[in-house]
Amino acid sequence: MRRPSLSTSSLALLLALGTSLPAIAADDGADCDRYAASDLDPKKPAGIVGVETEVIDAKKAVPACEAAIKSASAEMRYHFQLGRAYFAARRVGDAVSAFTRASDGGYAIASNQLGELLSAGMSPDLSRAMKLYDAAAKTGLPVASYNLGVAYRDGLGTAADPVKAVENFQIAANAKYPPAIYALALAYRDGAGVQQDNNTAVSLLRTAAGFGDPKIMDELGDIYDQGNLVEENDDEAIRWYQAAAEKGYVPAMGHLAFALGDKKDVGDNLKKSIEWHQKAADAGDASSMNAIGYAYDEGQGLEKNVDEALKWYRKAAELGDSEALNNMGAMYDLGTGVPLDYAKAVDYYQQAIAKGLALAHFNLAFLYAEGHGVPLDGVKAAELMMTALRAGEQAAKDELAKPTIDWPKEFRVDMQRRLKEGGEFAGTADGTFGLDTMTAIDQAFNSDNATESEAE
Repeated sequence: MRRPSLSTSSLALLLALGTSLPAIAADDGADCDRYAASDLDPKKPAGIVGVETEVIDAKKAVPACEAAIKSASAEMRYHFQLGRAYFAARRVGDAVSAFTRASDGGYAIASNQLGELLSAGMSPDLSRAMKLYDAAAKTGLPVASYNLGVAYRDGLGTAADPVKAVENFQIAANAKYPPAIYALALAYRDGAGVQQDNNTAVSLLRTAAGFGDPKIMDELGDIYDQGNLVEENDDEAIRWYQAAAEKGYVPAMGHLAFALGDKKDVGDNLKKSIEWHQKAADAGDASSMNAIGYAYDEGQGLEKNVDEALKWYRKAAELGDSEALNNMGAMYDLGTGVPLDYAKAVDYYQQAIAKGLALAHFNLAFLYAEGHGVPLDGVKAAELMMTALRAGEQAAKDELAKPTIDWPKEFRVDMQRRLKEGGEFAGTADGTFGLDTMTAIDQAFNSDNATESEAE
């Protein structure tokens, strides 16, 4: 009857930025600063840049900061930095104690950090965290103003107040704190606490992306790629995706690969697309693994190799990628690279359906109509096909538009019944697909929900 269709898809604890440091005198305080200072701390010594919490060497930082406190217990910066060192060592209780000591001593960024810890965990104290953010924000600490804005935006420890959220985001944004600029952009995008303004939203996103955050760069690329907020612009999308990808941001690698693939007829874009998919796949991106499998399967950009296609589909499917699950189903459905096995095909299609992939509904509909791997059931086949059609699956529309509808009468009658229920068809459900039925099918097809896929 057909071949099954394949498919290819398309801040938290921001404590410090990692960097190499100039040589500093090796006393206890200097070592504590070297190993555990935060770049967000306005009181850190000149010449100290800071380290990210995730890369703090706790074995060095903890003893250095403990020694610094023994030498100068009144220096709240050392208590704050000891808290960071304890947190890096996964000694959360000790970290809370150290942050509390520094916070009680008037060290604003410690109050903010304590608030962040109290906002997380199994038993958060959002009310206390809110008060700590507020106290720290009043000292002019940008990250605290940002966290206070998040609390007001999301109603964490206080009643949700989008206007106050925007006020605090603006304060932090004025201090050039990138997460706040990003949050402010989203507020303008959504009209939350401010008048909705797409131009301002995009301008702020560009400003935030200019600070080098790859996640924001990637999102800006998506805005241009999808034509959200701005006119669709493939070149701008590729530019921002590439900027993020070159910083090692894996999702952007995949997005860049797909964007280049959409322009595969231009220059060496197809080659570049495969290269970026490979980088993303090597970094664990399941969608790019599936795309590489598809390239091998179809011989697009890579020499056709069914074994390699199967290998990459399987890798992506094991990570739960819906399109790879569908494609594994198609391999077993056709017996391509594996023994023909309808039962396994059904299982893979059902897994893809559970993840919301419309194309898998379409493929499974054929197996029910043919009684392969499942009992023959035209009504179930119609249910699946209608789901795919209303979800905007082009393959379903194309199949139903064929001059000869090679489907069981039970299927055709039930399709007409479902079209009548949807208000698209007013005729008799007799299984004859005439002009009225074809028009109803066109009306039922929801192109707004359509997803890009490769169908055969």
